[in-house]
Amino acid sequence: MCGPRINPDRNGIRNAGERLLATILFSMTLLNGLATAAEGTPSQAQALLTMKARVDINKVAVLDVTRSGKNLVAVGERSVIFTSDDEGANWVARPVAGEKALTGILAIDDRTLIATGHGGVILRSEDSGSRWDRPSVPTTQKEALLGAISLPGGGALAYGGYASLLESGDGGRNWVQRTILGPDVDKHFYGMASNGQSIVLVGESGLIAVSDDGGKQWKAIPSPYPGSLFGVAVMPNGGFIAFGMRGKLLRSTDRGATWSELDSGTSSPFFSATLMRDGSLVVTGKDGVLTRVEANGSRAETRHTQDRRTISRVLEGKGAEWLLFGDAGLRRVQWKDLGK
Repeated sequence: MCGPRINPDRNGIRNAGERLLATILFSMTLLNGLATAAEGTPSQAQALLTMKARVDINKVAVLDVTRSGKNLVAVGERSVIFTSDDEGANWVARPVAGEKALTGILAIDDRTLIATGHGGVILRSEDSGSRWDRPSVPTTQKEALLGAISLPGGGALAYGGYASLLESGDGGRNWVQRTILGPDVDKHFYGMASNGQSIVLVGESGLIAVSDDGGKQWKAIPSPYPGSLFGVAVMPNGGFIAFGMRGKLLRSTDRGATWSELDSGTSSPFFSATLMRDGSLVVTGKDGVLTRVEANGSRAETRHTQDRRTISRVLEGKGAEWLLFGDAGLRRVQWKDLGK
């Protein structure tokens, strides 16, 4: 959970730390046998690690996935981590201590990864996900961290619940806490993206903010939508697409200064976006929805999976195959086979 506070926004979304759990109505499954495990003693902690080493990726909720070198690296509920070096045909569990949900994963380079999670958790790997350690994070950071982005020169920003923002200048080894947009801002920060010139931050209750100096100074931007925005992505032309509740897509072509709505053809909430090899952006979400935004950002087409299950992330596989991750592990589809 994000913390003990409950703070519904105007859409009825509760507790930002749940992002893909309660916040976006993600239907979670439980790890077999882990519900009764605890971390109170060394023997219990070791038992937990042993059970995690045997977990099947298709039996848990996967919340985010990325590529790191030749590996696919997936993270999810109860701090589960998996790697695959054969495009998802086989997965190896990489057990780490703790049971906090890991909600985001960032590849800084071909080998270095940052995973973020509930309770202010940050994990770091230097070998494409095989081994993980815990970098230095401020002890005051208790809210959920929902994701991270990399900055030039080895920097990184991690964002999350109740205006949480952490900054690292050394590739994620050490982190310091930041306060932006004023001391009274406590909205949840759901997503962040950089096009190399501007950084866009989106969040609860239509929050949009932009930094043009690498994250030092931030300016709040008027939003055409008052509901929560769960993420933002960069298009090949440097424009931004923000997405969130009720199937909302917002488009900016001027470095985040102004925004307009883009018709998605759905009212299902969006949770993540992936830039594809052809330059299109695929936005995924609840009800098995996949919305493909053209490379120039001018048009979107929405389709859905037959099972209508929540999709937390899509990655391109071999050929025309897409890998879908969510509350039931991994599925494989092709765009041409999806329902309209």
